[in-house]
Amino acid sequence: MDRLALFQFGLLLLAVPLQYFILMKWSSKDIEQAQAMNKITNQINQMFHYLSPSTWFNWFVSFVIEVPLGFNPLLHKRTWRRGIESPATEVYHEYRKQPNYSVLLDTRDRHAHKTYIPQEHIEVVKDTKFNSMATKPIFVVDNGAYMSKSKMNTIDNPRIVPNCVMKSKFYPRRTFIADQIDNECPNKTSLYYQLPLQKGYLVDWNIQKQVWDHLFGKIPFKSTGLLMTEPYMNLNFIRETMDQIFFEEYEVASFARYDPATLSAYQYENDTKSNYVLVVDSGFSFTHIVPFHQGRKLLDGMTRIDVGGKLLTNQLKSVISYRQLLVMNETYIINELKENVCLVSLDFQEDMRKARLPLGENPHAIDYILPDYNETKQGCFQTASASTSNIYNADGSKKNSTKQQQIVRMNVERFTIPEILFRPSTIGIDQAGIAESIYNSVEELPEHIRPSMYNNILLTGGNCLFPNFKKRLENELRSMINDDYPLRITLPENPITHALDAGVKLTNSSDYANYCVTKREYDEHGESICHRKFTDSC
Repeated sequence: MDRLALFQFGLLLLAVPLQYFILMKWSSKDIEQAQAMNKITNQINQMFHYLSPSTWFNWFVSFVIEVPLGFNPLLHKRTWRRGIESPATEVYHEYRKQPNYSVLLDTRDRHAHKTYIPQEHIEVVKDTKFNSMATKPIFVVDNGAYMSKSKMNTIDNPRIVPNCVMKSKFYPRRTFIADQIDNECPNKTSLYYQLPLQKGYLVDWNIQKQVWDHLFGKIPFKSTGLLMTEPYMNLNFIRETMDQIFFEEYEVASFARYDPATLSAYQYENDTKSNYVLVVDSGFSFTHIVPFHQGRKLLDGMTRIDVGGKLLTNQLKSVISYRQLLVMNETYIINELKENVCLVSLDFQEDMRKARLPLGENPHAIDYILPDYNETKQGCFQTASASTSNIYNADGSKKNSTKQQQIVRMNVERFTIPEILFRPSTIGIDQAGIAESIYNSVEELPEHIRPSMYNNILLTGGNCLFPNFKKRLENELRSMINDDYPLRITLPENPITHALDAGVKLTNSSDYANYCVTKREYDEHGESICHRKFTDSC
């Protein structure tokens, strides 16, 4: 190749990028104008598409013909010719119970089904007596502020553990979660409680998550549902956080959350066939009075009293610390003392008169022996006038011991502490007691349903286990209401686990699918379906 040809070849190589640069520079404005014109043209074509007769005809077929019939007769001609009466309507209800058949039977999906749907496929679903929710195990949890009660819907014995994290001064580097305090901590003096729920609301998610992880253990939630109670009048952001944790972290197969009164009312209405029930739930933080009509809360009559088991225990600690022995750090021990020896007075003034009598004539005075966790693992009591050899355990059985123990004498404290439930004003709480609050709650309801409410009162919660609680409530209510009103108060065999047992009964019912949200529904609709379903069901 000569020099001239080589020079021409070099100029050609330089001219190609130069031409490309000139073309791009001078044609950029033309390209922008072309893109703008194409956009305008697309908008005009879209407008003509919406105004075209074919589009209007398709909309008419979809909304006027397809929705009422359940299928499109123009696409499913064979189904139309066979004369199946509203097949999609029947199949759709079965489809809600049979998610495995969704692709096959959802005839509303015109893209998935443009051909004949075999009649035998529809008949198979109709003849199959199968409820997918009934075959799955459900783990039921009554998540109380102090105790968490739980069990599978296929197991009879419940598991009751403290819903808290505790630390002991004897084991400063150890944290005890839930029932680890009973199994792994031999000395329970001066325990420090960390509660996830304060004043009825979940405020510490880290502590609650530790308790849940310990409680759930190795439960395979991908194939197991969960039913959990929530506080009354719970805040929406707490509800949304609960739904997200269980569906996204634990990945439960299904989830439902209701307050304890709703579950208790469900079981009461199924057992008694009554449309009315007034639930009195006296728990750890508060006492709630919730009226129900056909499973629905009557919010006008809902009442809360700021008195619960926690307040009674703290008041008892203050009284004993002021009169006898400093026990302000002994919450665990004093709570056991309260449960073992306290009772409700049927005649407060008469019991106060008897409490002033000498020890030999005083029926209320007893000596409670505090546990030392060496020889005595649990507190026991003896009559104040008896010798140290007549000692009784908390269950009333006799115990023999000659060793000197640390004793707390209980007299008026036995009935003045539970009296706060009926007269909160004695400690400066400007609220009515349980009996008066029930009366005020029912008076807020229509007059024609008041007799039915008084005739269906259900007691739940740990405070209802105080001796004479039911009798005292009957006496006070009878003196307040009209003489021609019937009065019936029901105290379950175990009011502490009554809501848990009601939840188990709900999970074993045939209509539980209407009360819970599945993982698939949550993935499709998000938080909105939880709010809609749990609100509409109670």
